[in-house]
Amino acid sequence: MTSPLPVLASEPRRSGVERGTLGWTRWCDPLLLGLVAVAISGFRSWSPSFWHDEAATVSVAGRDIPDMVRLLFDVDAVHGAYYLGMHGWLRVVPLTEFWLRLPSVLAVGIGAAGLVVLGKLVSTRRVALVAALVFAILPRVTSAGIEARSYALSAALAVWVTVVFVVAVRRRTGTAWVLYALFVAVSTTVFLYSILIVAAHLVTLAVTKTGRRCVGSFVLAACAGIAIAAPVIVLVQSQADQVSWIAGRNFDLVWIVLVEQYFDNALPVAVVSGLLVVAGVTVGIVRERDRRDGDQAGLLATAVPWLVVPTALVLLYSLTSQNVYLGRYFTFTAPACALLLGQSMVWIAGLAGRRSLPLLAVILALFGAIALPYYLVQRGPYAKPSGMDYSRVADLVESESAPGDCVLYDLKNVWNPGPMRTVETVDPPAFAALRDISRGSTAAELGELWDETLAPDRIADQIRSCPAIWLLTDRSAGVDSHTGAAVDSRDPVALGANFRVVRSYGFDVDERWQLNVSQVVHFVRRGT
Repeated sequence: MTSPLPVLASEPRRSGVERGTLGWTRWCDPLLLGLVAVAISGFRSWSPSFWHDEAATVSVAGRDIPDMVRLLFDVDAVHGAYYLGMHGWLRVVPLTEFWLRLPSVLAVGIGAAGLVVLGKLVSTRRVALVAALVFAILPRVTSAGIEARSYALSAALAVWVTVVFVVAVRRRTGTAWVLYALFVAVSTTVFLYSILIVAAHLVTLAVTKTGRRCVGSFVLAACAGIAIAAPVIVLVQSQADQVSWIAGRNFDLVWIVLVEQYFDNALPVAVVSGLLVVAGVTVGIVRERDRRDGDQAGLLATAVPWLVVPTALVLLYSLTSQNVYLGRYFTFTAPACALLLGQSMVWIAGLAGRRSLPLLAVILALFGAIALPYYLVQRGPYAKPSGMDYSRVADLVESESAPGDCVLYDLKNVWNPGPMRTVETVDPPAFAALRDISRGSTAAELGELWDETLAPDRIADQIRSCPAIWLLTDRSAGVDSHTGAAVDSRDPVALGANFRVVRSYGFDVDERWQLNVSQVVHFVRRGT
């Protein structure tokens, strides 16, 4: 039997004191929780090295608008709106890890604030506050908060589009539905997968009595929002081959969905979360049966479709057609996970009666303690995928090189999906005093993500004119692939064609640095 969403019912009359108190908490609670979330995500956000995807953000956002638009019509339109925003942002802030990631940190705070508002609409103030705290420490969210990509922003927009949806269903005014259409258009434009939240909202309406009365208005508003975003949807769909690199169907899909998607591979956090939800929902079902309490129905009808429907639809498409599923693409469903966990924690703590608040504090503290080690790992220097170390490479070259030295980038890298010169993209000042002898046409000229890198045999004259050369390439495996002997710090093993060409023009290895996944080799002229 379905129950009406509590947000659809009329608000009870309250005294002047109650209205004053509610007016204060209405603004204070979201602001406070938003600031807490910003502090959690912002802590050591500058520590992890830049990596390939963030370099792509810099590469595109750093261009002039015409060059950016030209690129987006060929590749990466899915992040187009985000790139445009970052274009303006990078005009007023320096290019550092902290500043590039700050918009994502702020987006987490906006999402947490919205979750407080949403939680109060579909449940209670206590649930709203707990859900916002869970959201702030959920591993997927703390990871998105220090990622210069659109994932954190997609989560914040998903929260607020759901707030507008709930308010529109409750008030049934044309203004609210127009606002919903605009939010759908914006969220879809920022990140295409966010369009799937519309399907989740439709399920919410279908399982609630009051909601079913608004289906016509909802469909009209949703279609209007999708129509506004249609040009972007069509353009992104035409670039679907960009995700062809995602692995096909595999046997670890259950792990990816249940552990990676919301918990960033933090298995203990995933297990504890699962246990909390099972226990909490069981308690909640009993309470609803015994007390006829509608709060549970409101939250579950909102959170569960949001949590399940988008993922299920993409998984179905991926299993029957092209695989387009990746855990971090569903960061916009993480707020639903936090809502469900928040309500479950409150239900469980409610078993303690008058001591429910201390028990709830203990549950939250334990949840945070279990997530803490993974949170700290996320903020390590090599926390990004594949342990990428762009920032460390740039720091080394800047500190050790001399003005007028040449820099040479390896063409092929095992761990890096793009050319090694992306290191220069995220830290141009580190390479400002060096001569980039392997650059061909620029990315803007090519209308592509990266500058052209020339093979060393095409730049013989430039090599001959160098006083010293810095080669940036993959880290050596540490052993000679032919003899199995350990590689000495000055041994040229595994340097490949770049080494052979440079050596043929009278250079020897002076020093060699093995970083986390990269290798920096300093060549000097033979005999110097």
